[in-house]
Amino acid sequence: MLDSSNPMAEASPASQAAHPLIAHFYRAVVSHADVWRQRMDATTNWAAATTAGMLTFSFSAAGAPHVVLLLSLAFDVMFLLMESRRYQVYDLWRRRFRTLNRYLIVPVLLDDGTAIPRPTAEEIQR
Repeated sequence: MLDSSNPMAEASPASQAAHPLIAHFYRAVVSHADVWRQRMDATTNWAAATTAGMLTFSFSAAGAPHVVLLLSLAFDVMFLLMESRRYQVYDLWRRRFRTLNRYLIVPVLLDDGTAIPRPTAEEIQR
């Protein structure tokens, strides 16, 4: 006997078969986005550690060369460029994930047969 309060009881067999596939796909995409966030965190940690180390070295003794601060600035610019590029890639993955979530995962779980708009479908295929 089917429970009418259970939305899954009315779902089509094809939709029910797609649920495990969607769950694994969702987990993979979230995992990939998490890897990009960790890469950005690592770049931030490198920038903070190198700046702290060079400031400590530069101000540790009166005879220490202060040119090291310029080198620290160059490293910070390099880390900033690396992080900006990583953020661009992360933002692309985040946007793709949100689009897939909105137009693919939710309609399959709701089993409402909503069609994906053509521009969105083309964006997903890229």
